[in-house]
Amino acid sequence: MIRSHCSFVNSYRFMLIASHNMVIAQIETKLGVEHAKQIAAVDGIDALLIGPNDLSISLGIPGEIMSQTECDAISKVADACESHGKLFSLHSSAKLCNKFRGRLNFITQGSDISMLSDALIKVRAYADENLQR
Repeated sequence: MIRSHCSFVNSYRFMLIASHNMVIAQIETKLGVEHAKQIAAVDGIDALLIGPNDLSISLGIPGEIMSQTECDAISKVADACESHGKLFSLHSSAKLCNKFRGRLNFITQGSDISMLSDALIKVRAYADENLQR
């Protein structure tokens, strides 16, 4: 979570959980949504995180992340989190996050490629400073 955003969250609760290693189950498929309650019930899982773009593909509505079908699936995961006291998260843009504003505990923004890119920049800087050529 290199770019976590806390304007939607209870920051105190998030920091309590984030002060130890977090286990986050990422839900990106129709099957994951169907089993969200069972996943949320697992001891040791702290949060369920929705990847809405991949979820839309699995639901047969690629890219339609604001559709009623997608929002119903996301709500089902939020319900599972709430019923088991787990954090509910979205990796999405502000528009979808605003729709679930009252239910989110944290969100992530950015992408896998930006995380890898940022890490590689740091590795390169370290190598430039510490390794002889």
